[in-house]
Formats: sequence, C-alpha cells, structure tokens
Amino acid sequence: MARINNGYTDVLAEYQLDVFPADTNTYVEVAQTVEDSGFSGYMIQAGIYVPDVFTPMAFQNIYTAIGNPTLGQMVAESFQYWTVFNRPEVVAYYAAQNDTSIVSIPGLTMIGNFTPEWCNAWNPSGIGNNCIDIKSEDPNLDPGVVQQMIRNLKLNMTVSYWGTGLDGTPGFGTYLKAKLLKMESFVAKSGYIPENIYGSLAIKRVQFPPYSQACYAGNTQNSQGYGSVACDFPINKLHKISSPKVMTADLRDPRKDFGLFYRRMKISQADMDDLWGQDIPQTSSFNGAHLGIEYQIACGHLKNNTAVWASQWVSNSYVAPRYENWTFDAGAKNFLAAISAIGIFVALVVVALLLCYRSHDLIKALSMNFTIITVFGLLLVILSTQLYLLEKPGKTNCTARLWLPPLGFVIGLSALGAKTYRIYRIFTKTLENSQMVTDAALIKLLIFPVLLVVTLLAIQTAVAPPGPESIVVEDTSANVITTYDVCKFDTTFYFVIVSVLGAIVICITKLAYDSREAPLQFNEAKELGMSLYTAVISGFVGVPLIAWLESQQEFTAMYVTIGVIQCIPPVVMLLFLFAVRIFDAIRGISVEEMNEKASRRINLTASRSNAVPGNGQTRFKRTQMITKDSKLVESKMMIATASTARAGILSEKAKNLSPSNPAGLSKSKHMSPTDLGSASASGSAHIGIANTAL
Repeated sequence: MARINNGYTDVLAEYQLDVFPADTNTYVEVAQTVEDSGFSGYMIQAGIYVPDVFTPMAFQNIYTAIGNPTLGQMVAESFQYWTVFNRPEVVAYYAAQNDTSIVSIPGLTMIGNFTPEWCNAWNPSGIGNNCIDIKSEDPNLDPGVVQQMIRNLKLNMTVSYWGTGLDGTPGFGTYLKAKLLKMESFVAKSGYIPENIYGSLAIKRVQFPPYSQACYAGNTQNSQGYGSVACDFPINKLHKISSPKVMTADLRDPRKDFGLFYRRMKISQADMDDLWGQDIPQTSSFNGAHLGIEYQIACGHLKNNTAVWASQWVSNSYVAPRYENWTFDAGAKNFLAAISAIGIFVALVVVALLLCYRSHDLIKALSMNFTIITVFGLLLVILSTQLYLLEKPGKTNCTARLWLPPLGFVIGLSALGAKTYRIYRIFTKTLENSQMVTDAALIKLLIFPVLLVVTLLAIQTAVAPPGPESIVVEDTSANVITTYDVCKFDTTFYFVIVSVLGAIVICITKLAYDSREAPLQFNEAKELGMSLYTAVISGFVGVPLIAWLESQQEFTAMYVTIGVIQCIPPVVMLLFLFAVRIFDAIRGISVEEMNEKASRRINLTASRSNAVPGNGQTRFKRTQMITKDSKLVESKMMIATASTARAGILSEKAKNLSPSNPAGLSKSKHMSPTDLGSASASGSAHIGIANTAL
C-alpha cells in the first residue's frame, strides 16, 4: 500500500485490508491516496497442511502394525483434525522421520526454529525427537501465531523455518517437494495452498478450532508463543487496491478504460485454485522461479475464458488521438511572403528616389544621411518577417527573431530623432556653434538609444537565451494532439525594450511639436506625427494581440499578426515621411512654389471660414482669429521668401565660420523679431544654419 502511496506502482491485485488495518486507515480512509477497488473474487487462509494420500495411508499402517486396524481406520479418516496429531503413535511416526538427505540439499538452510519446553530440539536424523516438526516459510509471516497455537492447545510440535525461496534460492517449497518425492507425509505451515495443487497428490488443511475475533484479541505476535491464539487462521478476503489517479482518469485518458476493467475484474476461487494447480507442479519449488510458465498459464486461462473478460470486464471507449506536427498554412505563409516582398520593394524604391533627387532642396532638407539610416532601420524590421516562414526554427533563427525587430525600430527611430533634434535646435533654440548640429555631432545622439537596446538584448540573450520549444496542444473536440515548434522568449525583458522604444517615440513627438513653426522646407512635424502615430497604434494593438494569441495557442494567427505589424506599419511610416516630398521633387516643385501653394490653401480656408453663417459676435471672433492666423502665415512666408534670396550668401558665410567663434551667427541670433523685417532677417539666418548643417 505504501508503494502505491509513494507512486512506485499503480495497482495491486491482492491485498488483505483486514490484516493491515493501520495502513488501511492511513492511506485509504484518511489520506485517500489509495483506493479500495473491490473484492478480487477469491479468499485465502493460512494453515497447517498435510498430504492427502500419504497421511491416511501412514496412519492406517501405524495401527495395523500394532494390531489395531480398526483404530487405524478411524484415525486415518480423521487425519484433517488437529486432535489426531496429539496421539502418541502419530507423534512417534513423524518424530522418527529421517530428513538428513533433504537438509543436505545445497543452498537449503534453516533460518529459524521454535521449541516448546516439553519437546526436544528437532534433529533431522529423527534420533531423540519426541515431537512433530512443522516445516514453515518465514517467521515474519503470521508471526507468533503457530507458537501460540502450540502452547495454548498443548501440541507436541516444534517449528523450523526454511525461507520463502522468493529470491530464487532453495527454501520451503524445495523441502516440501523433496518430501513428496520420498512419498512421506509431512506437516507444514504455509499461506494459502489449493487442495489439488499436485493433482492426485492433494494437500489438505488441518482443521483447528474455528477462528474468532475473541481468540485473536490477545494476539501478541510473540515468537515464544505467549498470547491468546488457540484457534484456526482467519479467512481473508483479498481486495484490489489502486491509485485514484488511475481509477478517476478522464474519459480521454486510456487509463479510464483500464480503471473500469480493473473494478470489474474478478477471479473465482475455483479458477484461482486451478491456476495454482497448473503452475506449482511445473516449477522446481514454490519460489516463482519460472515466471515464463506462469505467464503462459495466465494467458491460456484468458484464451479459454474469452467470453467472460471480453463481455464483462473490458470496455473500449477510448479512441487514440491523432498526433500531428504543426505546419504553417500555405495561404498564410504566402501572405507573409507577399507583404514582406512589397515592404522590401517600397523601401528600396524610396532609397533609389531619394538618391536620385538628393540635390533637390526639398530632399536635401531631409538630412540625407539620417534619412538613409531611417529607411535602413525600417527595412530591417520588414526583413525580419522572413524568419517566420521557417516552420521548425533553430536557436539561430529564434535569436534573430528576438534581435532584428527591436534593433531595426530603434535604429530608424533614433535617426528620426537625431534629425528632428537638429531642426529643433536651429529654429527654437539659441545656437552659438553650427558644429553642434552636424552629422558627426548628432551621430552620438543616435548611438545612445541603439546601444541601450543592444545592451538589453544582450542581457536577455545571456540570462534567458531564446531557443526552440515544442508546445503540445490537445484539441478535444477533434481528438487531435498537435505539436507546435515555436521560439521561447523571456517576455519581461522584451516589454522593457518595447518601453524604451515608446520613450523614444514620445521624445521625437515632443521635438516635432516644438519645431512645428520651422519653415516648410525643413518642417516635418506633420509627417513625423502621422508616422509616429502609426507606430504607436501598431504597438498598442499588436503587442497585446500577439500575447493573447500565443496564450490561446493560435500560432498561425500569431505569426500572421507579427508579419503584418512588422511589414505594414514600416511601409506606412516610409510613405508618410517621404512620399509627398519625393512626389514634389519628381514634379520639380521648388521651395517658393511650395510656400505659395501653402499660402493659397490658408487664404482659401480663411475665406471659407468667413462665409460660415452665424450671429454677428461669432463671425467677428472668427474673423479676428483668421486675420491673426493670416498675419502669422504671411510673416512665415516672408521669412521663407527672404531666406530663399539670401540662402546662398548665408550658406557661404556659414562655411567660413570658425567653430569657436561664429561671429556672423552670433549677430543673427541676437536679432529680435519685433517687426516683419527683423523676423525675416532672423528666419533667414536660421535657414542658413540649417543649410550649412545639412
């Protein structure tokens, strides 16, 4: 029972619950880690045994030899009753037996004995014996019971123990078989032995006073026989015990059918006796040395009783599931490949057009070096989608899936941030040195967030390395078990990296907002706002959606979602950032034409606003607001116009400035735009700095 409790075995087909009440209470009733699965169908009773043929014949011969055959007949007929074994003639017969040849069998060793005070110690040669010697297996089986019976019933008997022989060595069974071969009667104490175990050489139980609980109430198990037992051994019903995890298994578990079979299985007493009778005569002893024979006997019994176990015991409700390895849906894979190819194509076309029209003022104002870096970062994100087309990723593939998307985003966003910071410094801050906003100076601003993300990725790779993982998912409705080969990541680190990218987006948004008054040639506030809005929305929607799909084991949908987020938002960002300027450059629109177009659009908006019906007060306020906006736009347009005329002069002057003493720029930065002219001069100076830096 302890073996089942400890998980060493699941079932035991024969257990005496009544013999071990303490264990039964502990494991079955209290802990409930062992289950009583019902009656095995047969009972056992230990006892004192004698051969059926040799014993009556020997008794008859004893009394015939002394001239009293009638008494011999009576004793022979009563050989199964314990009182017969107290008759002096019977005691003398057994005491005189010479078993020297048996005890000389190699490996056969007496492991213990018991001798009451009125008996002499047993001598295998029979010399000096005055009591019957009972042959037994192990003193630990039914301890002290035989000794108490001998003392309390005043039996002229001793006990010798020869071992069970369960380890394959000669033992109790060896001794009994040797006695049968000598055709001699014997008295043996054993566990249950079927009567017809040797066919015609049947073994009979000696009957003692019937068992009662009162008789066993004072069972001390004392090896010297001091206790209350003066009756026969108890009859024990054998029970099937098992682990509850087997008996209460789910319907989809094959152990469910086994549990039902185990509860229904019962073997009758007659069948069990028959199995014993087939087994024991074919083995060298009662030591179970020929398990192959026992298996064949059991298998033969099942074949001969197919109707019983097939119709009454077995139920085949279990249907084995179908095992599958997940394969990426062909349609989904083609979709990912298509949007990835489109994204790569768009990025390459943008780069080609930017390089082709790099001399145009609108393109030049984009900061070409940082623009190319931005496109490269977003292209890296798009390319990472190709990694998900592999159905069984390895460690290298999983590491690339972890690194490429955040690395591409941080490179692209950092480049956007660097060039936005340049416009912010030139048009909203006092700038004493143009070297502060050159590409060489701003590259440091780009490297810092990139190094931060690379450091986080390196830590994650070292502490919790990404790698392939097989996830098994059971579809109970379809009875299918699918194995998904996916990559395992530490999501904690990954969310930290996403937070860093979010912080970069916030910083760029702030810089773009503060720089919104810059001249149209350099003003990317609107483009940046739309592209960053796209990145934020894709992050807010995509990251939780991917996590949810993974938790639901919807890996096909998860891969498609990842592909969409890594392809479509970067493409949209590229179009928001560069499409309008590239289109204007292709059409040959100059900065002056762009400013005039913007002016006309504002004037048209203002005229439409004045035409909106409303009460007089409302129209007056709207007119004031539009007039104020018109003046502001007009001022900006004059700044931009003046800058165009003087761009060449200021640009040349900026080139000749010393980084340590940019005198010309110092004068410009101290000019206060108190009127339109001063505003034009200040704006022209800022544009000159921008042209110099770019």
